[in-house]
Amino acid sequence: MSQTATPAPVPMPDKASARVWIAVMGTMLGAFMAVLNIQITNSSLANIEGGIGTGADNGAWISTAYLIGEIIVIPLTDYLSRV
Repeated sequence: MSQTATPAPVPMPDKASARVWIAVMGTMLGAFMAVLNIQITNSSLANIEGGIGTGADNGAWISTAYLIGEIIVIPLTDYLSRV
């Protein structure tokens, strides 16, 4: 008779701390707000185009410029929060 070794129990992973969950929720909220913000810009694009007297061909640049500005500012917020 030979004895078989029983495998060692697998340790349970540590649970994430409250600080990690707050960071995840903040990131999710920021991503949601970015999507919501560009949707608001796109839905009011016709009014903006009429207000500045341009057509749809040039009006597309409004959304593009807004997104470029947002893409530049988002990484800067980390730097500016440390200043």
